[in-house]
Amino acid sequence: MNIGKSGKILLRAFLVMIIAALMLTIAACIIVYANSEKIKSVLVSQLNTSLTTKVAVGKIDVSLFTAFPNVSMTFSDVMATDAYEGETSSDTLFAFKHLSLSFNVFDILKSDYTINRIKAQSGVFNMKIRKDGKRNFIFWKQSRDTAQSNFKMRLHNIKLKDVAYLFRNDCTHQSYHIHVINADADGKLFGSRQSIDFDGEMILKHIQVGNLVVAASLPMDIALKCDNDAKNGRLEVSKSRIKTGKMNFKAGGRLDYKTSPFIDMAIDGSKISIKELISTLPQNVRSVFKDYKSDGDIAFKARIEGSLSERSLPKITADFSIKGATLTNKKLAVKLHHINLTGKYSNGSSQNAAGSSLDISNFSARLNEGSVSGRFRLFDFNRMLIDADLTADVDLQKLQSLLRIKRIENLNGNLKCSFAAKGSVKQTKNLAESLSVSGKASLNNLNLKIKELNYALSSTYADLVFSNSAINITKLDGRLNNQPFRFAGVANNVAYLAMGNTKRLSASGNLYLAALEVDNNKTKLLLKDINTKIDLSPSAIGCNQLRCEAFGGRIDGDIAFVKDDKTGGNLFGKLNLNNVNITSVFSSFDNFGQKGITDKQIKGNLTAKADFNIAFDDKMKAKRNKIRAEVDYRIDNGALRDVELLNKLSYFVDEAALRDVRFATLASDLQILDGCITFAPLNVKSNAFGFEFLGKHYIEGKIDYHFAVSLTELASKRKKQKLIKQQQDFGTFEQNADSRLTLFVKVGGTLDKPTFSYDMKRNIEQTKKILRQDKTAITKALQNDLKIRTEQAKKDEQQWKKQSKGEWVIEWEDEKRLDSIKTSSPQKKEEPELNIEW
Repeated sequence: MNIGKSGKILLRAFLVMIIAALMLTIAACIIVYANSEKIKSVLVSQLNTSLTTKVAVGKIDVSLFTAFPNVSMTFSDVMATDAYEGETSSDTLFAFKHLSLSFNVFDILKSDYTINRIKAQSGVFNMKIRKDGKRNFIFWKQSRDTAQSNFKMRLHNIKLKDVAYLFRNDCTHQSYHIHVINADADGKLFGSRQSIDFDGEMILKHIQVGNLVVAASLPMDIALKCDNDAKNGRLEVSKSRIKTGKMNFKAGGRLDYKTSPFIDMAIDGSKISIKELISTLPQNVRSVFKDYKSDGDIAFKARIEGSLSERSLPKITADFSIKGATLTNKKLAVKLHHINLTGKYSNGSSQNAAGSSLDISNFSARLNEGSVSGRFRLFDFNRMLIDADLTADVDLQKLQSLLRIKRIENLNGNLKCSFAAKGSVKQTKNLAESLSVSGKASLNNLNLKIKELNYALSSTYADLVFSNSAINITKLDGRLNNQPFRFAGVANNVAYLAMGNTKRLSASGNLYLAALEVDNNKTKLLLKDINTKIDLSPSAIGCNQLRCEAFGGRIDGDIAFVKDDKTGGNLFGKLNLNNVNITSVFSSFDNFGQKGITDKQIKGNLTAKADFNIAFDDKMKAKRNKIRAEVDYRIDNGALRDVELLNKLSYFVDEAALRDVRFATLASDLQILDGCITFAPLNVKSNAFGFEFLGKHYIEGKIDYHFAVSLTELASKRKKQKLIKQQQDFGTFEQNADSRLTLFVKVGGTLDKPTFSYDMKRNIEQTKKILRQDKTAITKALQNDLKIRTEQAKKDEQQWKKQSKGEWVIEWEDEKRLDSIKTSSPQKKEEPELNIEW
């Protein structure tokens, strides 16, 4: 190719120009790099001059080639405090791990430090407006302060990555939290006419208006185009798209800000899929619908219109509706269909939380063959007031399949209800005081089993009347664990139970239960025909006027348990036991944890009065040394068989008699106090012998018993051997019924290893007693004998006086008469017989 002479000249000139430009650029870079420390100093100085707040920086780096021909200054660990006008603060306005500012190389050579690009990464920007209207985010000095400065901003690009944006306005009671994953603002971001393209990926984490809080973690993708006319003070938004999941919304409008700011913007989502709406809900809510198929759309329109300022909001309204939607669970054959509603949100005429409201009207749906309808209004977001009505006629099994309440193991039946609720739900802990509820409900053929409980309801019917936080139970009939029951009464503070708080629930009423079985490791108890008045409070349960059948007899009285979160609680009461089978009592209570006398060894019918108080620890285990009781008892037609303790008395008593001790009536009392059972004197008159018993039984196992055994001679081993020998020598003879032998025996040690000994003290006392009794008998016999002899002497004296006059007194066996011929001597009297036996 022949270029020619002129072409060669032009080519050389072009190459010279390129080389010169390259050399100049290299020279510029060398100059900038050589003066990087000076540039750092100038830039930091200019920044400090332009900022109204204190900024702390960890490290500053200058880079020439990251975004050539721009010079990038990167600040590491940047933190700035709040920029309230005329004030200092230590709270954080913004903080970034990395913050980069970009400048043109050739502008720097001219000492023109104009920022054309900003990149922020891994940080937070915290904007606040206080109640006094002051803002913390005006950190850049106004243009009049920097008119003579070479430090300016003529931005073409802003990049944000992993930045949390928080905004709180205490004047309007609003707060927002948005996490920006990636966002870019490109275009002409300076001058009087600006054109901006914004594209951002973010997560809407939190919105609060008054006391209404929405924590959604809603992913959003926003793309919009803005045109700003700074001269006329107008920002217009067009070609915008807001996407969350697969739901798309359109937005458009304007912002006038030349004088007082005014906004007029509309957001439209004409066909929002319910399926997509569910996919944007929080995970814990979304999991409820994971097995459901949804059909239908939501129509949504919102508008924002009005003035903007630190102290007020524009008017915000939103209308939405659902028509003919369906939720279907094919696995459970549950179908919520024909869902219809209309709703509206408004922040009111005053554009604040107090005037805000959310209305859902004309709600209706069908749950398989059942129906639900109602309305709901939430207003005054500061006080969180509600006004709602609900009417339902539903199959409870289908409702449980829809709600999936985890604590419920089984639920079926029919519910018909009509409710109205008014009041505040701001403080869920005080719903009973702040919420007014009225209505009624009926349950038909209810079957209910809750996982944590060992009891189940079946074939139950109920009529309930709701009044505030109380439920008047006018009828509750059914079967509890397949046993008929009946209850009528009132339950209070049920609103707390609905919020998962059982500590304030209370109830009272009359209960009838055909049978109740208690079966645990230590107790097997069956009560029948139970009638009682129930009083239930958060810390106590009482059964007053209790009447029931148990152990083959009757029990009546009052019993209560008072709970103490620190110490456990106390069970106390007064009970009367009437003719109950004592064998069943011992068997039901596992022989009270002892082996001395078991249900296999004791028989009889027990009648008793018991006044008791039993303390429990925080694990609901009885404190054995804290049991208090006073018991008066009587046992009729009783028997003790093969009681080891009595068998060990065989040294003193015939063993055959001890193995089967029977008695008609046994009555006494006992006291339990400070870990010790004290038995009052107890007299036992058995088939073969009688004995008296008293003593103490310590809960840790030690015993201190005293027996006084009264025997016939035939019941004493030693006497029996003697009598056998006498019978062999002299033949059979009768035993004197008054002959007796009393032995006093002391038993110590434990029930497992008892020790026996003569009770010398009581033996001596008894001997003295017998001597006193025998002394009295001898004296009385002598006195009687002396009296007889005195009377005979007087009679003899009279007879001798008659004989001295010549008269003779004769006594015949067949009749008495006087005869002067025959005489007889006085009849001899027999002396009384005295028997004293040791």
